Amino acid sequence: TLGDTELTLGQLQVYYWMQFYGFMDSYSSYMSMFGLNVNQGLDTQMSIEGSTTWQQYFLQSGLDSWHSYASLCAQAEAAGFQMTAEYRDYLDSIPSSMNASALEAGYENATQMLQADMGVGFTLEAYLKYMEDYYLGYLYYNELVGQIELTDDEIAAYFAEHEEEYTQNGLTKDTKLVDVRHILVMPKGGTAGENGTTVYSEDEWETCRQEAQKILDEYLAGEQTEERFAELANTYSEDDGSSTNGGLYTDVYVGQMVEPFENWCFDTARTQGETGLVQSPHGYHVMYFVQSKDAWFETAYSDLLTDRADEIVENAMNELPMNVDYSKILLGYVDFTAES
Repeated sequence: TLGDTELTLGQLQVYYWMQFYGFMDSYSSYMSMFGLNVNQGLDTQMSIEGSTTWQQYFLQSGLDSWHSYASLCAQAEAAGFQMTAEYRDYLDSIPSSMNASALEAGYENATQMLQADMGVGFTLEAYLKYMEDYYLGYLYYNELVGQIELTDDEIAAYFAEHEEEYTQNGLTKDTKLVDVRHILVMPKGGTAGENGTTVYSEDEWETCRQEAQKILDEYLAGEQTEERFAELANTYSEDDGSSTNGGLYTDVYVGQMVEPFENWCFDTARTQGETGLVQSPHGYHVMYFVQSKDAWFETAYSDLLTDRADEIVENAMNELPMNVDYSKILLGYVDFTAES
């Protein structure tokens, strides 16, 4: 219970198995390392904590998850906060869409489909309640986080407080981050080299350079703005990682990109809006320098914001303590051996 709010067994089933499947999504490749065997009862195996079984581990994680959602929902309702019509419409559409999916998969209804993965105690109604609380709590949390304002002095003080730890991780006040846009032009042709590499001739590289120069000349001949460069990147760039976002890479750090690319980006004389051509093993890059940032400030800002955001949840949970009667808990059973 949480104040006047009670967690039903059906709802607990949702939280319990959501924790299990979330863990599996993240760590399925390391199950044997963690000592987790899904073909054996979760109540018969010790978890990574060493003092609890995996069943107890996922149960407590599920209870804590409900505690955080329910406490944020209670605050949201007390503040008169309501989710947007877009999210309301999405939640209202879940029953029909899930029932349709269940029929396509050969189940009689959504509840039967859900129970196949999450045990007999799992119902569509419990799942809908989970989704309702999740989105209300999530949206209210995001609104509170959006109201957090951090001053430069607070950020500097946070960095100073954690400076030793940051330094150990290679972050000092001299460390820089850059935002940059680029248009990649890859050489064409080539011959097979050692270790499966492709080797290009001088003529092929020169043709590639000329193509990149044409793009740069097109940019220089028109309005020289970041927005226009981004449009050209979306049109010409062959970089799959940035060809749909205007060629943008943000918070680039030393060691992230190939050396020629980085040498251009981290030149201390580089100015906002500066362009150029850079050759790398990938091809020729038409470069656009957006800005340089102090990495310590960006990192400390992000970490402090995370701490303040965590405090929002912690305070909500502390204001509404959770009371658990473990003797009333029943958990449904899923036979993964049968599924496999």
